[in-house]
Amino acid sequence: MTSEVDIVEVDPSDEAGLRAFWEVEQAAVRADRPRALVRTWRTLLNNAQSPNPRYGRTFLAARDGGATVGVAEIGGSVADNTHLASLEVGVAPARRRQGIG
Repeated sequence: MTSEVDIVEVDPSDEAGLRAFWEVEQAAVRADRPRALVRTWRTLLNNAQSPNPRYGRTFLAARDGGATVGVAEIGGSVADNTHLASLEVGVAPARRRQGIG
């Protein structure tokens, strides 16, 4: 049985929130693909705090209490093909199969 999980938008100026996002993202990707090429902390920080004016990103976190247990990133062009978007979802390995994703 899972406790209540809240979905919140991560403020790009909140380095602690972004770091928690990145740590869950890393754990989720590495659990499935141990040799995957993953973005660095600096790349995520740059993506969030120095956004590309042509590509919008929204970072979401699933939080159980104060802990980030899942993440999602929604992105897409803000100029062309605005009806299209990309979505990446990751859930902390210990919290999978609990309806978070």
